[in-house]
Amino acid sequence: MICLEAFAAYSVVRLFSEAEMNRTTLPAEAVSTEDLAGDVAPFSQALGDPEAMASLAALAQWVNWPMPVSTPGVRGFLTRYRDRMLVPVELPVIQKAYNHALRGEVRELAELDRNLRERLGDGAFAMESQRKGRLQLRRLRPMRDRSLQRYLKAVESGEAAGWHLIVFGILLAAFSLPLRQGLAHYAAKNQRGLLEAASGAAALSCEDRETLRLECEGPTAIAIHDLLPGFQPATV
Repeated sequence: MICLEAFAAYSVVRLFSEAEMNRTTLPAEAVSTEDLAGDVAPFSQALGDPEAMASLAALAQWVNWPMPVSTPGVRGFLTRYRDRMLVPVELPVIQKAYNHALRGEVRELAELDRNLRERLGDGAFAMESQRKGRLQLRRLRPMRDRSLQRYLKAVESGEAAGWHLIVFGILLAAFSLPLRQGLAHYAAKNQRGLLEAASGAAALSCEDRETLRLECEGPTAIAIHDLLPGFQPATV
């Protein structure tokens, strides 16, 4: 059985080792896709944590699915999340933010931010996404990337909300990280976090968790391929 924690650590190391990060010097805690990849921060906390369960309930409500209490329930919840949030909303927003950042299109980033606010509203998911995105932007303040700095100013002035999805896309572009791999990392981290939180609520066995994790991989890979067929990075 693959150790999920080891896989998560490996994903981050591999993602950043492929980028040449000598263009700027940042504090050690400044850049973390682990902080951004994932719906809500509590999913990375211990199983059974009350805050994690509350966040899971909020997302289940957003995708119109009851709190999972069995293996079929968790499977249905993960499928609903993938079909209603991950594939149609999150991955395309990250892709658009990445391309806008590469081109220095800050107005377009702000417009993407506003469109996302209209689409997702002001519920618990939106509040946590914006909290996480703003926190990461503050950590990235020393960075000289123009798109990031101008988006940060838009957030500070109230012109943008600071969604973690947009910040994630900007980060991928700022460090010249591969978009396809970044999307795969985001999707894997999200689904893994949701699975762990849901497993705590449904008291799933390790075998059931591993089965569900493997079931998530195929459809997500297909969705990313459909989003980026013959992917070519955007040019400045």
